[in-house]
Amino acid sequence: MYGIAGGAPDRTLVGHASLGRFVLIRVGVMGLVTVAVSVLVFALLEAAPGDAATQFLGPRATPERLAALREELGLSRPAWSRYLDWVGGVATGDFGHSLVSGRPVGDLLAAPSYRTAVLAALAFVGVLIIGVGGGVRAGYRAAGKTDRALSAAALLVLSTPEFVVGIFLILVFALWLKAVPAVSLLPSSGQLADRPDILILPAATLAVVAGCYVFRLVRGIVAAAAARPNVEAALLDGIGRIRVLGVHVLPQVIGPMISAVVIIIPYLVGGAVVVEQLFGYPGLGRMLITAVGGRDQPVVMAIVLLLSVVTIIGYALSDVLSRVADPFRRSVS
Repeated sequence: MYGIAGGAPDRTLVGHASLGRFVLIRVGVMGLVTVAVSVLVFALLEAAPGDAATQFLGPRATPERLAALREELGLSRPAWSRYLDWVGGVATGDFGHSLVSGRPVGDLLAAPSYRTAVLAALAFVGVLIIGVGGGVRAGYRAAGKTDRALSAAALLVLSTPEFVVGIFLILVFALWLKAVPAVSLLPSSGQLADRPDILILPAATLAVVAGCYVFRLVRGIVAAAAARPNVEAALLDGIGRIRVLGVHVLPQVIGPMISAVVIIIPYLVGGAVVVEQLFGYPGLGRMLITAVGGRDQPVVMAIVLLLSVVTIIGYALSDVLSRVADPFRRSVS
């Protein structure tokens, strides 16, 4: 359809409008998914046997003491009422108070959130080296010896559970080489800066597993681009391989590669649950397991909500970036 002047509509404006609608739809979906996750987690906690009162009293529990403690903690109220109160508090930035310690949940999560963020950031650097660097190297010379060796190693790692990878790293680097500590306990000062070496093994475990996943994605993307006729023609013309990679291959794959890297961010945060427990690292993952064991509902809800939001944003950002990098998808409404 043409405008008054008889010209075709501006594709850039159409693409921006389509992208804007796409982002708005994604934001709406993110909100709905977040609400659904919170409802599901709350329902599962309610269905689980026991509560904070039974966990706190233990063998000293009697019907009278349980009833009194549940009344004190607000657990005697209907579940739907407690959930709505929690939602109302979250909407105003109040995550409630821990049923175990009585401290504000926001204060409890501040330090573990920081530690998990530091761990994920260090692991992300490793992902760039292993996943992007290795993937580009293997994909650019697909079917070569290096490609076969790296692809086999990546497949082996991805076929192995995280905790097994972590235990292997402990055996090699902590027990055999004695280069790093086997556990990641905080020093008495409580500061990571005083013992940065406790971050090495948990960050390496996350980086190796996530990096191998990104490696396979990037390797496939680069291999497909390197097999295009213009790349082969450039090599036949005598242009150096490094220049062909920088001029003809990487510009074609930078968008999909960014999307592949971004999509791993939720894993680096959520996957820390297993890794932190394995190494005794005091982050969100370890706190989540402790809170579940103590049936500390407000703490569990807050951590799951935080991890869910990071995961949803990561996948949505990956989808948006893939559209931005692909002109055809960007122009499709």
